[in-house]
Amino acid sequence: MDIALIYFAVENILYAGNCGQNGEECTLVEATLENAGSAADISLIPPHEFSVTSGFGFYGGCDGVGTDCTSSSCYLAFRKSTDTFAIVAAALTM
Repeated sequence: MDIALIYFAVENILYAGNCGQNGEECTLVEATLENAGSAADISLIPPHEFSVTSGFGFYGGCDGVGTDCTSSSCYLAFRKSTDTFAIVAAALTM
């Protein structure tokens, strides 16, 4: 069986309120989407900050894997580049 690997990098700035031109002062959701395994996170690393309730979830094999950020104190969000615990991974098992 031939398997084609598909890779997408996604960065979505959730514009709400007074966001800067490059998303400063707004919530950032980032994702790497691959058919062999994907990962996503919510970033509040300055200049980004909590601006709107946000979240994500994986489906189609990784149902229920994801996270939500409903306030500026959400636990699973990057606040500095070493906060790798904030990465949510979904791996495809074959």
